[in-house]
Amino acid sequence: MKEAKAVQPVTDRPQEPFLSPAQQRLVELDLRKPEIEKYYEDLESALAQVAREIGVNGYFKAADGTVYKITVPDGHYVFYKTYGLVRTKREGETKGTLSAKEADAAEAAGQVHTGKPRISYPQGWEEHPTSAPLEFQKVTVQLDTDAIAARIGEFNKKAAHLLDGIFDPAEREAELIKWLDTDEAARKLHVLIEGCGIERLTSTRS
Repeated sequence: MKEAKAVQPVTDRPQEPFLSPAQQRLVELDLRKPEIEKYYEDLESALAQVAREIGVNGYFKAADGTVYKITVPDGHYVFYKTYGLVRTKREGETKGTLSAKEADAAEAAGQVHTGKPRISYPQGWEEHPTSAPLEFQKVTVQLDTDAIAARIGEFNKKAAHLLDGIFDPAEREAELIKWLDTDEAARKLHVLIEGCGIERLTSTRS
């Protein structure tokens, strides 16, 4: 008796070809070609518009601090672009296509467009800002540590005078609370310096 042969299932479905990762990537990119072509068309249009606004070799600065420059790129093979775009590196990048040195120099020369209108004013205001009207002066606030130390010293001096001769910790605390409850000026001063302190430096010499 002959052994029966296994019947192969009949299907019209073609077997999928095996593609290497690089080949699969190439197929995916090819499928995205219309999308990519649209991107470059939009890019060329935007470059041309910005070039008309600020000119070739003009700079502009984005909100994240990246500085861009409109260029005329060199031709590559037989493909030439009308305009190109280079920029400084972003956070996490090791290098940009526009050097930070060139971008800083352009910004210092007032050549970088930031979206703000360029203004002019008397040269004396730049050299002596306090000569400008008060409305045009920007005040820089700095912490006055000398004032903090003085107010801490004032509070400690009053507290030491109040607690002079009282050595029991519980009595000292009760007297201090009573003082702060009844003396509004002392209470305001205590609130003002709350969280502040003076570190006493100790000598390291034996």
